[in-house]
Amino acid sequence: MQLAERFRNRVSALSLISLSLALGCSEEFLGLEDYQRDLLLGGLTTALFGQLDVTGGDGDGEPPPGQEVPTDGLNCWDLNGNGEGDPEEDLDANEVFDARDCQGLQGPPGEAGPQGEAGPPGPAGPPGPADAAGTAGPAGALGPAGPAGPTGPPGPTGPQGPTGPQGPPGPPGGPQGEPEPRFFSIFVDDFFADIAVIPGQLPVVLLPIVEPVLGPREPSTGAMPAIVYRVAIPEQYQSGNAVTMRLFFYRQGPVTGDCLLYSVDAGRLRNGFDIAAYGQRRVIRMRLPAEEVSGNGTGTMMLVELPLNSSVGLDFPNDLAVADFLAFELRTLEHDGGKYELLGVEFFESEPDTAEVFGADVLDTDAEVSCDAGA
Repeated sequence: MQLAERFRNRVSALSLISLSLALGCSEEFLGLEDYQRDLLLGGLTTALFGQLDVTGGDGDGEPPPGQEVPTDGLNCWDLNGNGEGDPEEDLDANEVFDARDCQGLQGPPGEAGPQGEAGPPGPAGPPGPADAAGTAGPAGALGPAGPAGPTGPPGPTGPQGPTGPQGPPGPPGGPQGEPEPRFFSIFVDDFFADIAVIPGQLPVVLLPIVEPVLGPREPSTGAMPAIVYRVAIPEQYQSGNAVTMRLFFYRQGPVTGDCLLYSVDAGRLRNGFDIAAYGQRRVIRMRLPAEEVSGNGTGTMMLVELPLNSSVGLDFPNDLAVADFLAFELRTLEHDGGKYELLGVEFFESEPDTAEVFGADVLDTDAEVSCDAGA
């Protein structure tokens, strides 16, 4: 009972002090400011409750040996008065319920005091990492120039500049060269023929073209077919060059005779002269392709090239001139049973040493007329 009595006396003393402070609480109380009164009251409360031993022990919350804990008193930490330690009553969270759990809530912080004087500088810290960039030092003196480096690749082409003024004329050039030779070529397909000649036809989409024919004798009259055509020597002809007559034949029919022989006669009209013969008659012997001789072909294109004013061809006079008007007559002498349609004739110019006969043989006189290839 002495312990309980002592507890009651301390509580009564605390109540009296609190009451006295409350009654004397004014702006002139002890001449203290508000924050000083808070410090004083907080200190008194801590002192009173810190020294309060509700168990009668040594202040650690345990009773002295052999002494029972009184149960008729009220512990300051027992907020709900149930005599048991509840988790919310263990304010310092040490799982011991004693006077340390009776302290009041911490008051608001006071105003910050004036800044104190700066303390002495601390020791230097460790050096920073080696790769940290320091402050750039002053630039050193300019060293001597190094050797020139290799030439870099050319840059892109810049824009085209403005056109400069025209320069003075250069010195005269060399002598004028020879003009490029211009060889003429003329195609003729305008023909004349005897009335008795049987015409050939080359069908086209809209209209059949009638072509003159060299071939068998006309049965009703016995006449041998003849074809006539003409050409003028053009202005660009260069005197002395070879003029070749190229004949385009289309042969049809069986091979019943030995060969086809036809004569070539030519006439010429020159300005200021009468019409006259141009060269002497020549006889042409056709060379049949192998498929025609064997009778396997149904139709064959045949080309014959005859140089006019060259010794390798018809050997007509080599005195052709611009505007000479030439006429030619082809007449059948012997036939091989085939029908030779003349589709066209081309006259072309070439250098003298390049002309040659092609597709036929040229016979000089009528006495040499023969189908024998060796004649």
